[in-house]
Amino acid sequence: GRPQLAFTSMALGFKLFGLHEWAGRLPLTIWAALGALALFGALSRLVHPRAGLFAAIALATTPLYFVQARTMLGDIVAMSALAIAWSGLSVAVFDDDSPLTTRLAWFLVGGVGLAAGFGSRGALLGVAVPLLAVGLSWGLAQSQGRGGHLFARAVGALAIVGGFAIVVRSFLALRTLGPESDLSPWIGALIHPPAKLPTFDVILAHIGHSCAPWSAFVPFALGRLFWASTWNDRGGAGAIEWRRSVAKTAILLGASIAVVLEGSLYAYTDVTAFTGVALLAAAVGVALFDYERGAHASLVVGLGTLVLAVVLQHDFSTLPEKGFQAFSVLSTQFPEALKPRAGLVWKAVMFGFGLIAVLTFLEQHSDRRTFDSDRYFGMIRSVRLLNGGSLALAYFAVVATTSVAGLAVWIGTRFHVPFVVGLPLNLRERITLAWWAVALAPGAAFFGVLLLCDVWHFVFSGAGALGKRSLVRGLLPIAWLVDRAQTRSREGLSF
Repeated sequence: GRPQLAFTSMALGFKLFGLHEWAGRLPLTIWAALGALALFGALSRLVHPRAGLFAAIALATTPLYFVQARTMLGDIVAMSALAIAWSGLSVAVFDDDSPLTTRLAWFLVGGVGLAAGFGSRGALLGVAVPLLAVGLSWGLAQSQGRGGHLFARAVGALAIVGGFAIVVRSFLALRTLGPESDLSPWIGALIHPPAKLPTFDVILAHIGHSCAPWSAFVPFALGRLFWASTWNDRGGAGAIEWRRSVAKTAILLGASIAVVLEGSLYAYTDVTAFTGVALLAAAVGVALFDYERGAHASLVVGLGTLVLAVVLQHDFSTLPEKGFQAFSVLSTQFPEALKPRAGLVWKAVMFGFGLIAVLTFLEQHSDRRTFDSDRYFGMIRSVRLLNGGSLALAYFAVVATTSVAGLAVWIGTRFHVPFVVGLPLNLRERITLAWWAVALAPGAAFFGVLLLCDVWHFVFSGAGALGKRSLVRGLLPIAWLVDRAQTRSREGLSF
């Protein structure tokens, strides 16, 4: 009766395949794959197959999920079980167009997920979270007269009653349990109050660091789910939009309930891996599908994602042990020898993710002509003539000033001028080399942004099936642009 399914799964792997490291990891990997497949199947039926695909990709590439899937810590079973339970119950209750046999099959899938959740993380997080997510969503639909057929009503009502009963019983159990108590099947963790009571944002910091870089986009994805779908009737497009709307509600409620319940346990137990990561991935998948099918996409979403990614990158750079959050390890020291390399990796990942978000939302609905040389040269003319040419004059003045300063420092160093020689060596080197950085950096940044936007728009606006032609598509416009520039130069055209 104790939550030990993860260890039973690992023991089964050792029994079947021998005492090998991969034999213990294999069952956990299978659990992870089943969770991703269940989430894909549910969103494919309730929203759209592409939403399910986006969600599965986001889930499989979230560090908290794939790290736990390949390490013998056992928390992946609880994450996968919640994904399976939520997926099975959601389809059973909300997929009105499917025959009863199909919905019964998904109900059994949800039952398996509930059993696995109870056996891996206890009743509160493993059972109550998916029950309340689906049950409360059904209750909201019922209040609008769309509670579904008898089967959906029965499952929805039982989910509400069962979920609230488990929550009440679990928190009553917290009052009687102590540090010397055994592992509770209601709580699913040993009672070990921290020396210092945690603040409300501990769970948010855990999710942010363990789910990076996706956690930079998750707040905007959750916000997108609040956008109401349009549905007026029971048939046709109205029924499809209703299913999508209720699926969004179930995702929002599930993620919120998981955060609240798991965060409230941190005052009584050690910090454990967040079990609702699949619901966050579902929010990402549905939001990306909405944007893909033409939902209003503001550049603020991309810029906000970039800002959050930079904040997380700063955390990882200053406190690299935050990277261990994916392992649910809080108190440990990061190896000093790995800090420089880890910092470079996190910078590449977080800045790359933020840049992709900005480019995606900047170029999503753009129908302009890409790699138009007139646009490039027109930008140069506009900058040159801005404010009557004062900006160009200021640019040349700064370049001239840095050039003179660099030349003066070089001469002073060559002839051992006391004032110059007394300056720190690194400062002298910076002054000497500053002129070319000041001269080239603005133009490189200006053309780099324009070129990157055009490459991004060109590559993905004509994306097709994966193949040799699609793989080299991003290289073709660069050669074409260089050829256009050389042609204009030979024709004697000025900027």
